[in-house]
Amino acid sequence: MIMSPEHPEWAEFRRLLRERVFTGRDKKCPGITDKPLSRQIIKKHFPDVDIPATLEFFKSRGGYCDCEVLLNVI
Repeated sequence: MIMSPEHPEWAEFRRLLRERVFTGRDKKCPGITDKPLSRQIIKKHFPDVDIPATLEFFKSRGGYCDCEVLLNVI
């Protein structure tokens, strides 16, 4: 299973990512193409999600870094 807008926990994933990127302890997108914040959130909160397949899906939708996942993957 991948994390996508069709995933039942998509809104929760976006909330957690938004907190880390814009308001949380990180307060900025690291701009790294392997999407470390997305990877960490999925690993910790959504263990049933296929991380490599999800990151490829994000990339195919214009999500090249963590903030672009929030802005482009809808």
